[in-house]
Amino acid sequence: MPPPLHEEGVTTRVARVLREHLDRPHVRLRDHPALAAQVLGGLAVGGGLVSLIATLLTPVPLHQSTRALTLSTGMVTGGAILFLLSRHLDERTPSWLTHAGVLVAIGAIAAGAQVTPGADAVVAVLSFYVWVALFAGAFFSWRASAFYLAVAGVAANAVLGTDDLARIRVSVLLTATVLGTGAVAAYLSHRLQLQALSDPLTGLPNRQSLNLILDHELARSRRTHEPMSLALVDLDRFKEVNDTQGHAAGDRLLVNLSKRWRAALRASDFLVRHGGDEFVVVLPGCEGVEATEVIGRMRQAGGWPCSIGLVAATAKEDADSVIRRADAAMYMMKTKRAGEGRATGGRVQDPKGSHTGTRRRSDSDAGP
Repeated sequence: MPPPLHEEGVTTRVARVLREHLDRPHVRLRDHPALAAQVLGGLAVGGGLVSLIATLLTPVPLHQSTRALTLSTGMVTGGAILFLLSRHLDERTPSWLTHAGVLVAIGAIAAGAQVTPGADAVVAVLSFYVWVALFAGAFFSWRASAFYLAVAGVAANAVLGTDDLARIRVSVLLTATVLGTGAVAAYLSHRLQLQALSDPLTGLPNRQSLNLILDHELARSRRTHEPMSLALVDLDRFKEVNDTQGHAAGDRLLVNLSKRWRAALRASDFLVRHGGDEFVVVLPGCEGVEATEVIGRMRQAGGWPCSIGLVAATAKEDADSVIRRADAAMYMMKTKRAGEGRATGGRVQDPKGSHTGTRRRSDSDAGP
């Protein structure tokens, strides 16, 4: 099992770029607006139903529980409407709508606790803030989650008051539970999303990460006017390894090449598994001869034949455009080499490190 993305499995710089993406306000909410609305609506319906049933079962005159019943019914209705509307939401949905919904939920819980008869019932209603903590941790950034947890804590303490030691004790326990739940939910959500951005076999960033890295580096290049290059690497004869030695041998080859290439690259470079036997190398701050030398060192360190397309990004390009040009350059090289016949010479290493073949690209085939 490769190490998680944010540990030693990839460079610290990769992890920092991805963390910056996940820590940006609303980024997780923006990625999943419909799911966020469904969860928030479902929590509102569930909380409203629980509160409604609890109020009806409380042995008090009906006129004393009218406000609690009204509020519970409103939560169920509002949650159901939000759940039904969620199918129409997409990435264009303003994130402030969900933020407003969370604030409404916090206020509704506080209001429900105030109108609920019985001290035990008040604490039970306030415990719904745990649901708010789970939601905030799953869909908001660290900063936004901390803000909503603080608001929920203030609201709970305002309802409970500090009239006696028993209330203070309950308030402290409830606040600690809400804060702890929110922190664990945020940590797990953050960790799972980082792992979703890494390749499970090699531990390298995956294609989804590549989009984030390229957006980050292209923006930096435009801002600083520094060059940036990108190389698309396609392994030759990889299918032969899978067919003759099995997929486990192919996996070992990919893992070993990833380690060798990563060690040969500069600390500022990004190595990404694009899928299958394709890799992408992002080279910030270099182009031309320097970029060619970096890729040449990487290829030599790997000791396995591959076709490489290397291009320099322009100021007006986006990530898709740069990748398309690199793919075209790589395909042209592969076609040219197939037509000329591959050069023969030194030997290459199989995934176990023993010598298995005699074909290797000559310097004239080294890539870009």
